[in-house]
Amino acid sequence: MIKFPESAAFGKKIPLSQLKEKGVSPKFLKWVKSVKWAYKLSQSTLNLAATADVKEIEVLEVVFRSEGESLRNRALAIEVLGAMIPNPCLFRLFNEDGDFIEEAICPKASGEALLGDSPIYRLCRGFGETDELIASGVTTLEAALVRWSAALAGMGVRAGEGVRAFAERHYKLEALRAQSADLEKKIVREKQLDRKYELSKEKRQLEKEVSLWLK
Repeated sequence: MIKFPESAAFGKKIPLSQLKEKGVSPKFLKWVKSVKWAYKLSQSTLNLAATADVKEIEVLEVVFRSEGESLRNRALAIEVLGAMIPNPCLFRLFNEDGDFIEEAICPKASGEALLGDSPIYRLCRGFGETDELIASGVTTLEAALVRWSAALAGMGVRAGEGVRAFAERHYKLEALRAQSADLEKKIVREKQLDRKYELSKEKRQLEKEVSLWLK
């Protein structure tokens, strides 16, 4: 996990009762044991300039009960929190014993809704202990957010790419991957060799598109 400076520490625990008052479902409250607003990353705490789209980045630490530890439940819980908080969020997820599970990120524009049907940039790994807090040449919160998002999602960083363009690119990438997975299922089920060949050809073309959107 990236170590943020003490100047960015916020350390405010968000009472579950407060989330209940905001209309969060009882099911969600059964999954989550605690939510802590750990850091506020801003121009004053990181010395990175705010932009029109990224005014501040929040870092939340979420501890899940055993019922909420499944990948699906974690994704749904993060979606709820990401939609409630007006700024983009970086999530650190833990189990009841305090063991780190993974990190996830919502690289949305400040004050705007999550993008499409896939708002959580699901991540199979967290940042390594040696990952840089701020990469060389990064001068804005928005650029830092895009770099962290790309690193967690295994995507390349494009010069001058803002958070909106990155979110759109990731959304397109996930749609192509879903199409590719559907085609793979069809190929396995298909009995006719000619049709299987055509489906395989289509899948190879999709994989080329995926590689382009990754870069």
